[in-house]
Amino acid sequence: MRKLFVAVVLTLLVSSATATTIGTEAVSVDLESSEVNIELHVEELTSSRLTYFTYNEIEDLSVTVDGKELDCQVYSSESNNQISCETSVKNNFTAHISYSSPDLVRYNGNTREFSLEENFIRPTRNYTLTVLLPRGDILAPSDGNASVQPSNAEISTDGQRISVKWSENPELGTSSDHKITYQGTQGGNRILEFLGALVVISLILLAGYFGIRKLREEDLDSVYEKLEDDEREVIELLRDNEGSMLQKDLVSQMDYSKAKISGTVSSLVEKEVVRKEKEGRSNRVSIRKNYRF
Repeated sequence: MRKLFVAVVLTLLVSSATATTIGTEAVSVDLESSEVNIELHVEELTSSRLTYFTYNEIEDLSVTVDGKELDCQVYSSESNNQISCETSVKNNFTAHISYSSPDLVRYNGNTREFSLEENFIRPTRNYTLTVLLPRGDILAPSDGNASVQPSNAEISTDGQRISVKWSENPELGTSSDHKITYQGTQGGNRILEFLGALVVISLILLAGYFGIRKLREEDLDSVYEKLEDDEREVIELLRDNEGSMLQKDLVSQMDYSKAKISGTVSSLVEKEVVRKEKEGRSNRVSIRKNYRF
């Protein structure tokens, strides 16, 4: 039923969007930071709005044309999410779209699966998709299926991270589904960080059991010593702002990229030092009460 619904929607979109011509669409996905970056070269735009469709959840959206930030809205439906931006530029321009998405990866036992479906609802001369695996993770077949589908991808590595890249010249009205299965092998450092977090959580639960309502500052020093430098900087900035800030404000006030901040916040969430909650088009990041003093 869902495939039939999507097919009907795709047919309607093709009929309304064929006048817009895309020269190149380059999609880059970083599975470590959950960041998606798209470079869209538009040869001709026949309406006053630039639109882009994705099946993934959209957070911290940013769209620029010629360095100018566009006013955009996100519309969600049963079949997809639509980014719609007002622009006065019509011909031969490049739009840069970036957002973070928490649902890029699904977990299946010891393996993780990334999947991205693309429907070509307007003429597109060239399409590329580049996916960067988390540091130290490796490709791994799952349930008898190849780890990379379709198999005509270019696979490379810099010694720390694996990159998978597809390139194609799609036909109007067609769709493509790209999949990667992989698993983590970080071992040492990741396990130590995980065990360190478990020790901290166990100590907090034990303290609560005996009726201690607040840890002393000197006890918390040992917790912060286990954090990386960038994690400490995020915690200190949060403490200077009453323990809670929007993630986009962290980006604007720190000397790190948005992708770096997103990865650092995700690491702190994993260690249960901070809590991240959706607020508007961004996330609110807050230090957990047990770590405030």
